[in-house]
Amino acid sequence: MLVGRSSASTAAARTLRDELTARGVVVRLEHCDVGDAAQVDALWSRIRAERPVRGIIHAAGVADLADTRDSADLEASFRAKVAGTLALERASASEPLDAFVCFSSAAAILGDPTWPRRRSGYAAANAVMDAIVAQRRARGSAGLSINWGLLAGRDEAAVRPLIQAGLRSMPLELAFDALWRLMARGANAPGARMVAALDPSALLAVHRLHGRDAFLVALAPGAAVASEAATPIAGAVRGAGPVEREALVARTIAREVRDALQLSDEDRLDAERGFFDLGMDSLMTVALKSRLELVFGLPLTPTVTLEYPSVATLSAYVCAQLAAEAAPLKSSATNGAPSPGGPVRATRDDAEIALSLADERDIASALAAELRELDLELRG
Repeated sequence: MLVGRSSASTAAARTLRDELTARGVVVRLEHCDVGDAAQVDALWSRIRAERPVRGIIHAAGVADLADTRDSADLEASFRAKVAGTLALERASASEPLDAFVCFSSAAAILGDPTWPRRRSGYAAANAVMDAIVAQRRARGSAGLSINWGLLAGRDEAAVRPLIQAGLRSMPLELAFDALWRLMARGANAPGARMVAALDPSALLAVHRLHGRDAFLVALAPGAAVASEAATPIAGAVRGAGPVEREALVARTIAREVRDALQLSDEDRLDAERGFFDLGMDSLMTVALKSRLELVFGLPLTPTVTLEYPSVATLSAYVCAQLAAEAAPLKSSATNGAPSPGGPVRATRDDAEIALSLADERDIASALAAELRELDLELRG
């Protein structure tokens, strides 16, 4: 039985039914929104009146890059992943199922590797799904949650942020093979299992930018060494002469801006025009900053795209930082001097420099220490 929110009369449903029927499978299509507990209960009652149910595969999901910072997309994620799983779990609670399989996401384990964190709510919804399955298994009931990665067949442009973050498309044949193997193991299968094709070095590099690499280093220690190597562009700009470096940096930044704005090669991009005038918003500029850190292997300040808000000024700034990196003694002697193409900047004190270099764990530890000292002062 195939159950979905879409009408059973849709062309896609009829095509799938015909394909399965040709293989000797008896197929029944039912319309039901599994996120609606009342609809699930009604459907379950109808089915159980006819025959016993031996297994459930909950494959409901949402678009790959739904922006769950938006309340509507967040609600859709939780409705499909959490409300749907709970409704099916409660309706079948008294049934001795052989299988209760949920299609979760690798995001529940890896977190949201994209930036800005558009999919953090989606990751949370899948983590709750995993927890519901774990609770079933703790009661002795069948339960399997599969944390799928990126499956083949998706539009490449739509999932480009995931590919850039280190996920790779997995052929459907491998995915189905993994599904059958896990289901065949029954109670011996782990409660949750990630099935994904990954580029460990790329994934680690993205997480390292935001101080979230500890788990991945433990998961794949060999990737930590590989990720230290500079990207091809990072190596090229450091090995180029001043003129060639300026051109390469400008081309690279322009390409990243084009990607952010989804411009084609034919679309004109004015290097002197401000990012916001070009159509970028604040979240897009944050994403641009993170991408440039990864591409150039160069730490950038959080406000860099605001202080150098065009391809031309940002290129000049990046070139200046690369030059300073190559000559640290000279950079120290000229600290506080104006950067090419940008505003005069005050010299930062040691605390600000340390904060810009710290990752989230360092900052959390420092804040905790400050709060403990403050608590002692207040109590004293």
